[in-house]
Amino acid sequence: MIKLLGLCILAMSMYSVHGQFPTVCVTEEGLESRKCCPIPDGFTESCGGAGRGSCETLPPSVEGDYQPHFDWLQDDDRARWPSVFFDMACACEYPFWGADCSQCVFGYYGSECTEQKTLVRKDVSENEDVAIQYLTYVNWMRTNISSYSVMTTEFENMINEDGSITSGFVEVTIYDYYTWIHHYSCKNYDYEGLSFRYQGFAHLSSAFIIWHRTYLASLERTLQQISGDDEFALPYWVWAGIDQCEVCTVDMFGAQDGFLNNSRYLSEFEVICVNSDLRKTCDPTIKEGPLERNQEVHSMASYPTKQEVGFLLNMKEYDTPPYNPYSNCSFRNIMGGNGGTEDGISQYEAESRFMHARAHFKLGGIMNSIPSSPNDPIFHVLHAYMDKIFEMWYRIHQPSIDMYPVDGAALGHNRYSYQVPLFPVTTNNESFVNSFQMGYDYDDMDEYGHTSDWDAIYTDRMGAC
Repeated sequence: MIKLLGLCILAMSMYSVHGQFPTVCVTEEGLESRKCCPIPDGFTESCGGAGRGSCETLPPSVEGDYQPHFDWLQDDDRARWPSVFFDMACACEYPFWGADCSQCVFGYYGSECTEQKTLVRKDVSENEDVAIQYLTYVNWMRTNISSYSVMTTEFENMINEDGSITSGFVEVTIYDYYTWIHHYSCKNYDYEGLSFRYQGFAHLSSAFIIWHRTYLASLERTLQQISGDDEFALPYWVWAGIDQCEVCTVDMFGAQDGFLNNSRYLSEFEVICVNSDLRKTCDPTIKEGPLERNQEVHSMASYPTKQEVGFLLNMKEYDTPPYNPYSNCSFRNIMGGNGGTEDGISQYEAESRFMHARAHFKLGGIMNSIPSSPNDPIFHVLHAYMDKIFEMWYRIHQPSIDMYPVDGAALGHNRYSYQVPLFPVTTNNESFVNSFQMGYDYDDMDEYGHTSDWDAIYTDRMGAC
């Protein structure tokens, strides 16, 4: 099984993350070899050698049957992830992980991955010190280069007439990297000049919640590495049951309205991939100005209520056919924002939005642009609360993996599909687990999924479900 790379190389100001490919693999020579098996620091063999990892043929993604898309979707680089680029990669021996097997699976630490920890994620509204830690660390991400590179164009554009390859990959800061991979997962497909918007590889189908779970766990590990603090846990922001964003102040997450260039921690952030053509791969080297919020622009002028969270937690099914925005009585679809919180019925055609999507739109500004919304550091704590709600649901219902669809979902969203564009490859079933298996817990949650605000959340309403 091939997993996360997160080696911190302080002397070079380079940090590793989880997605796209290590810079050492995307040179012309590396791409032409179709092999990504780096030698880890301090070792002499690819993938670390015996006892740690070996260079093996990548198994194909097991899609099963998926929702009907046009045949030409198979030409999208993401639909052939990552085999369009590489045939071989490191296969790490448990509990080692990473593109070169230099790191540990989530929840394990130390040079030999023998130290197991369960970190505790806390509420930023009640733990200002944790909020300041997070904001300090993401600023360090903004100024340090990732050891992974990302594309600025589609792979077919890198292939020359003679079959040689001119690399279209560029180095980016760690923060821009995380924004880029989210945007890349969302981009439309361009076919003969026409743009087709479909489920994408991280939204609007079954993998939505668990793709973001992996994404946040990778970000959390990266924050630990860049800070040298392996006790750091990603905080969450409770956006349900509030009237205004109480952490949106100049001294914390920036003002609620307008440009954030007077924010103590966010004034130097510049956005990427906002105005780029969603039919094309975004060039993250193009900066597009400062962060902005505007809470009054969108018609969805209220945050979700705690009672809506309670209604969501009553859903017995993680997802339901047709596994898209039209799914009814689906925990995933309601959480994503397309299922109603009165009856569980899809409201996608009505363009009403609920739960996590409403929190996005209420914040406004860059958070209104879902593909590029990770430009704003509040994105990650907003999604950490979504993950907390999922963890509550998971502990309440104790689902088996059988609840997650083997097939029938969108491309990239079935049970054994690869999570695109994450590399080393990770399949969706690996993230459909409780948080303990990924090395973290939540500060006020018991083993049954109940939290300190349970009395405000609990409801026995099931709507039409």
